[in-house]
Amino acid sequence: MQGSIKTAQTIDKAFLAGEFGWDKGNLTQFLEAALQGGAGESDGAATGADSVALAQKGAPSGSEQVLPAALFSACFWSFFPHADSHGFVPHGDHYTMHFPGDSTQMLEGVVAIRDFAFRMQGKAPPVAASWPPVVTSPEVTQLNASGLAWRGAALAWNYTIQRSSGGTTGPWSTVCDECASDLTDPVPLPQGTQPGDGFRVAGAGRDGGLGPWSAAAAWSGAARPSSRT
Repeated sequence: MQGSIKTAQTIDKAFLAGEFGWDKGNLTQFLEAALQGGAGESDGAATGADSVALAQKGAPSGSEQVLPAALFSACFWSFFPHADSHGFVPHGDHYTMHFPGDSTQMLEGVVAIRDFAFRMQGKAPPVAASWPPVVTSPEVTQLNASGLAWRGAALAWNYTIQRSSGGTTGPWSTVCDECASDLTDPVPLPQGTQPGDGFRVAGAGRDGGLGPWSAAAAWSGAARPSSRT
């Protein structure tokens, strides 16, 4: 890659690093090498785990650095969205990436690629704790005896669920506070749920800030016992 960047520089052409695999080898070192361009391999590059640890401590995970003139973009393979009903669209190969990650390795990859995206613009990457809660509104897709499910919201780390007794206009009480994610099964309806009770869901960013609430959905089934016998 660095040789190709050098070649592009010498003939005054742009270079696109496309479809690199994020899940094999040292991802952070690869991205650092892309930032260095033709300067040679970066020594002592942090690992994805180092990026996560530094971000959690509140320290920037990389210095300000702009891309070499020839390298204008680098694209990883491959990102998959939320499923229409619940969870994520599966793909079945090791290149699959979901946000914020199905595993520790995927989380580290998300952090490393996000940092790279800022640094390629000449900006210091924000610490992970300050990720803005720019969360879209989830959409309730299931409210039945099997539980409550929703289509996931962009940039949501996890979700808070509220219930309104006897309607969908409030007042609202919190059923669970950031207790569910896009990796969990539909959430069972709480004990004491009555016909007509409303439910709504909001996604939370990694810093805990809530995004907008979903449209409320009403439970039309039978009452749920208030206690188990």
